[in-house]
Amino acid sequence: MTQYVVGFAFTENRQEVALIQKARSRSGFEWMIGKMNGIGGKVQGKENPFIAMSREFHEESGVVICPLDWRWCGKFSGEDYEVIVFSVFSDKLRGVHTCSEEGEIHLVRVADISELPTVANLDWLIPLVMKRDLTAFEVMEK
Repeated sequence: MTQYVVGFAFTENRQEVALIQKARSRSGFEWMIGKMNGIGGKVQGKENPFIAMSREFHEESGVVICPLDWRWCGKFSGEDYEVIVFSVFSDKLRGVHTCSEEGEIHLVRVADISELPTVANLDWLIPLVMKRDLTAFEVMEK
């Protein structure tokens, strides 16, 4: 089973979130190109998901967030994959805006999410992972 991580990094005041607008994608994920999503990627080998989340976020945004600062929110899974979802609240994000071959990082207002070109589940996923009292969720996809 292939394991992935995706993280939603919010400013401390919960008004903004860092998203990546994908410029390219690996085979099978072409539908993400041009759309905004959380920042993440593939877990390498036996890598701990928290470490993978911290590594992927740093590689794509240039911002270092300690692995233990990420909060495990839940996961999506299918027959041959699992996506672990994380969130973090940090003022390290102020002014983040980077561009790499993966895509462009934007710090966007949470209130504007529904007006942006995003992957379909962000309309409900972002409010869910922002909840202070969230217990982990699990979604089985077909």
